[in-house]
Amino acid sequence: MSKEMKNKKHFKRLTDPSDYVEKNCETCKFNFGEICAAHDSLYGYGGKITDYNAVCDEWDITLEAFSEERERYYETGISKKPK
Repeated sequence: MSKEMKNKKHFKRLTDPSDYVEKNCETCKFNFGEICAAHDSLYGYGGKITDYNAVCDEWDITLEAFSEERERYYETGISKKPK
């Protein structure tokens, strides 16, 4: 285990960062710029995203949103309330 990982707090209190990230097109891993790549989404596969605040059943967290929430938790030690 690396020295950096030993210094970080254990991530047990925040078991699923996607519970703490606002679910919308902006934080969805199927968002490819202006194009939606989720098959059963509001816009359909390859459809143009017109409302980045929308959310559908296909939503899944992006690596960037996951990493930001994970780092925020490591810095503060405080988990947000689930969305």
